[in-house]
Amino acid sequence: MVRVFEWHPLSGDVATFRLKIGPGEGFPDYIAGQNIQLSRSNETLLYSIVSAPFETKEWNFLEFFVNRDRELVEGEEVTLADSASGDFTLDRAADYANVVFVGTGTGIAPFVSMSRELGHKSKTSIRYTLIHASRNFEELGYYKELSAAEAQRDFDFLYIPTVSRPSADDWNLHSLGKGRAGNLLRDLLNLPPKGEVVLPVSLQNKDLQKRLDPRCTIILACGSHASVSDIESVAAEKRIPFVKEDW
Repeated sequence: MVRVFEWHPLSGDVATFRLKIGPGEGFPDYIAGQNIQLSRSNETLLYSIVSAPFETKEWNFLEFFVNRDRELVEGEEVTLADSASGDFTLDRAADYANVVFVGTGTGIAPFVSMSRELGHKSKTSIRYTLIHASRNFEELGYYKELSAAEAQRDFDFLYIPTVSRPSADDWNLHSLGKGRAGNLLRDLLNLPPKGEVVLPVSLQNKDLQKRLDPRCTIILACGSHASVSDIESVAAEKRIPFVKEDW
């Protein structure tokens, strides 16, 4: 059995939490991007893992970013599967010079794990661009961490946050885009958007051409089925290879 700790609601709809295990016990090995099953009271939950493998080995926790449709309680005990699962990992993008991650809502989870692992490892020549779309700023979840990872430059990483329902305060954040993930991606790829989109002030399409060249780029997307389908249609229009994980 494992125990829920550090349950942090970010809004009425999303939260982060960690799992802690007893002394002398350990979590299953996993690859950044994979998911794992939790069980409680005859209910099975499948969550992508936010923590990176090196963090789990060093500090013995698993971290998650989830929708609050099923509330967990601080201190609650749950049963964890014996192994992680899924092939939505960086191996799927190993042959490309540019990797574009697009996460919608809690679909950012596997990409946080990947970015942590990339920052921990030796430098790579691959360019990584991460678009995270949420409804509002509070639900971006890992905004500060990912902004810091971009500034730290441990690897070639660009973070582009965007919100679809910006508040008055959100408009004052120049690092924040406005609009849905698919429309922001259309704008970056010089395609006609299907809705309103505003790029972060610091970004210009011309500055991203090398990072989005269809000849050497792959897009990995994770999130709701509708959002991921929209992103997939953008990739198809530009003939960019595409890998998805949706629900």
